[in-house]
Amino acid sequence: FDLRTAIFDHILVGKCSPDDNCTSPYDALHEPLHNYLSIFDGDTSEITISVTPKIIACAKGHFLFHAFISIPQYSEVDDNDDEHTNRIHPPFNGNRLFLFSTCKHGAIVKSVQLDVHPSSVGLFASRPVRQRASETTNAAMCTNVVAIVRNTPLMVSVQVQNNGKIEIKNKLMMEGDQAL
Repeated sequence: FDLRTAIFDHILVGKCSPDDNCTSPYDALHEPLHNYLSIFDGDTSEITISVTPKIIACAKGHFLFHAFISIPQYSEVDDNDDEHTNRIHPPFNGNRLFLFSTCKHGAIVKSVQLDVHPSSVGLFASRPVRQRASETTNAAMCTNVVAIVRNTPLMVSVQVQNNGKIEIKNKLMMEGDQAL
């Protein structure tokens, strides 16, 4: 799978999935990436995407990985005035956890923003565990992940339901059978 292309595609979509019920773009990298690509005619050669080598299996063909994205500083000529001034765009960075699906031909289906600073990220995961909140809800395979970013832990739960719905939830703590 071409994770670099999948990351670009995911960020450029720049909207929530239909089941998220949100009103704003979910990814702060959408606008800076779109602007950069429009200035440089789609050339991505100067954009850095560093994918951490560790990939976590989350059940049913879904895998979680970390990547750092860096859009370099650039300038453009502002033709809106008579002076043709240069407009400087600062560099823009982002650390993300991405969940991709082999069932959807390697497309990224969800992401979580971590931090804007380049740093090493440690990923630790439980094995996928079957969970059901109640008898009336769909069963889900749940993988709990701890991401360590600049010595700060972030705990997330990746849930892949039998009906295909996918959720990534931030957790404050993990209990009992949820432990890593």
